[in-house]
Amino acid sequence: MTSRKGGKRVNFGSGRGVQNQAGQSDPDAWVASRNAEKPRMKRLTLDIDEDLHRRIKVRAAERGTRIVDDLRALLDEHYRQN
Repeated sequence: MTSRKGGKRVNFGSGRGVQNQAGQSDPDAWVASRNAEKPRMKRLTLDIDEDLHRRIKVRAAERGTRIVDDLRALLDEHYRQN
């Protein structure tokens, strides 16, 4: 969809939505997929010493990962329910 306002051309939509079998954008499927991807999150705050933080940060940088993802994986492994 395109609109003109003040002589500017404005495009709506990114063109990256979920598409149905006919290749058309399917907004309902997009909304459903967005809701299905994200579990509810709770914030956890803890204090660690600078040396430990630096080691965690270096290890994450070496692997090209984010600290938060590494710590979530460690906590998940430690507290995994069988």
